[in-house]
This record gives sequence, C-alpha cells and structure tokens, in this order.
Amino acid sequence: MEDARRSSDRRSATGGVGEIVVESRAGVAVVSVAGPLTPAIASDLCRTMGQIDGPIVVDCVRVRSADPRAIGTLGRASVTRGEVILRRVRPSLRESLQVMNLAHLVAYAERETGRAR
Repeated sequence: MEDARRSSDRRSATGGVGEIVVESRAGVAVVSVAGPLTPAIASDLCRTMGQIDGPIVVDCVRVRSADPRAIGTLGRASVTRGEVILRRVRPSLRESLQVMNLAHLVAYAERETGRAR
C-alpha cells in the first residue's frame, strides 16, 4: 500500500461530495471518510478496504450524515473482513450504529466514554 492514496467521488444523486483518503500510520491503515455516508460512498469505502491488508481504522470525524443502508453495508464489510475499528464517531452516527447492533465497531475507549478521541 502506498503511504497515502487519495480518491474523491462526486455523487450528484445526493448533491454532496464524499472523499475517502487512505494513509498508513505505524503499519495500520487509516481510512478517513468525509461528507455524507451514502450507499454509493459506503460501497466505495468497502471496495477500498478490500484492497488493504491488515487492520483498518476508519476515521469518521468528518462524516456529516449516514444513510442506514450505508451503515449496513459498512457493518457487513467489517464482519466479512474483520479488523475494522471506527474512530472519532459523532453521536448521531454512534446512535445509528447502536440501533443496528453495530456499536462493537466503535473503538472501545469511545464506547466507554461516549466521546470521540
């Protein structure tokens, strides 16, 4: 994996811009997602994660909103792939993950404190 790969997608159907950035930090892939998490962006995110070996941290601090179908796609991908942790998850996304029984994907420290670190 390159040290830093960038790919951007413009999703005209949602009227928003989503960005997926992959970086390697101390041997761990950090995938940053920005914009609305739509089904199309989630599909791109899953495809990106499928190309990475080893553990993945998904940084969600710049995710503005999340479609339930997109959350489901991310949940299925994490089950298939394993070694996926979500970090810096906003409260609204955390609540959606809890409702969908996917709260275990959020980094342990954040589940305990309820705050993004």
